Amino acid sequence: MAVIKIIFGFLCGILYGIGYVFGLSYVDTSVYICIYLCPIICILYALVSTIYTLRPKGFFNRVLFSLNASLLLMYLNTTAMFWEHYSVQDPFTLCMNDLKTIAQNMNITYEEANLLVYCVLFFGIILFHITTVIINKKIKKIKTKNEKN
Repeated sequence: MAVIKIIFGFLCGILYGIGYVFGLSYVDTSVYICIYLCPIICILYALVSTIYTLRPKGFFNRVLFSLNASLLLMYLNTTAMFWEHYSVQDPFTLCMNDLKTIAQNMNITYEEANLLVYCVLFFGIILFHITTVIINKKIKKIKTKNEKN
């Protein structure tokens, strides 16, 4: 539990530092990064991996393309709903209250819910899309090698 608080405090310090550099408050920085930038990054990674899996042929590549394209559409739809939900006067407080509700429903702390959503889920999505591109490169390399033989 203490480790979670230390990690959470460290990440809050990073947000505060980023805000300080750009002349923003911690609240504004949190909103810009967590509510606006994170979904955009997820969409961009899904778009790149979808485009990358579009080129090569083969059953597995079609599966990867379908999966990436489906996730891209889901991210676009979810982001639209997310931004609509947080288009209120005080998105930071609303997001904090939503995370408290998630924490309560999952029987975890606010800090754990926050890390779960903004670290585990966010970086899991990015890692998944990077992995699909790497797998696709390896498949393409194997196919090219087999075609030469």
